[in-house]
Amino acid sequence: MPVQLTGTERLVVWLPTWLGDNVMAEPLVTALGERAGEDARLTIIAPRFAAALWGVEGALAAATWVDAADDAAIEAALRQAQAVLLLRNSFRSAWRAWRAGVPQRIGFARDGRRALLTDSMVPARRRRGTKAGLLVRPFSDEVLELGAMVGALIARTQPRIQVQAEWAARAAARLGPELWKAGFAVVNVGGRAGSAKALPDWTPIVAGLLEAGVHVVLVTGPGEEARLDAVLGDPAIQAAGASTAGARGARCCAWRDPVCDLGELAALGQRCRVALTTDGGPRHVLAAAGARVVVLFGPTDPHHTAAHLERTISLVGAAPCGPCHLERCNQLAPDIQRCFRSIAPQEVLAAALS
Repeated sequence: MPVQLTGTERLVVWLPTWLGDNVMAEPLVTALGERAGEDARLTIIAPRFAAALWGVEGALAAATWVDAADDAAIEAALRQAQAVLLLRNSFRSAWRAWRAGVPQRIGFARDGRRALLTDSMVPARRRRGTKAGLLVRPFSDEVLELGAMVGALIARTQPRIQVQAEWAARAAARLGPELWKAGFAVVNVGGRAGSAKALPDWTPIVAGLLEAGVHVVLVTGPGEEARLDAVLGDPAIQAAGASTAGARGARCCAWRDPVCDLGELAALGQRCRVALTTDGGPRHVLAAAGARVVVLFGPTDPHHTAAHLERTISLVGAAPCGPCHLERCNQLAPDIQRCFRSIAPQEVLAAALS
């Protein structure tokens, strides 16, 4: 049943840890920021990247941002709050809000948290023909339902990142003015070492883009630079027109030193012809910035993020063991990462060049 929030409470919103879930929650948090106005009533507990993406200007600039890694600041914010909206699906966040004595504790009733919440919602579920049998609907839909429960007027449901002029200027300077104007494809080749959620080999896809005359910008996250080096060092990529890593104006360049930050990634997404990536946080940043995105799904289930796909092409790998959501593939050769390997490079290129 609806929660009686008047909009005048000192409200704390605790955002999820993962980048993609943060982006999917943006419409609700922005609506709450608009309701709070410039009064210091809204506090947001979030990873630092969230403040960098949404706390610069607009409805959320007036909010108080608390680093999700700062336990002392979180404790102080909760003790001052009259209500907390928990978008982070963890038992510990609900327990901390209960321990701090927040009068109204609102969130999803899952993972044993119902007893710690004053107001909770069981997300709607739907049946699918998978081994799991029941699967949660898209997280963005769950967030909107929770927003409706607290009376938030969410006029815009599509996640959006407002690209700041400073981000675009930095991205254009790194890429070079000619390529920035001419157009390019962004390929996120990132992934943790040994992760089942990273595409085993981007080389044939990148080579195909170059052979089609498309300029390519390779990006990845911190600590994942080895994947950039592997693609750039491949003879097929070099033969197709790659230059030194990071060279301005190169047909294929890698943003490595430093790696592409989230502001630059959003700027690239706003400007690029197409972006290619596996399912993960960068996919959501690119889409929220306005990019046309080709997403490759391996061990992750596309139904978890099956919303706002007007400019998204989803290519889903087929494997009898999936979707497993495992960080490490538990199959033996030759079936290791069979889900990803079932997606033909020609299929990816056709989607990207369409």
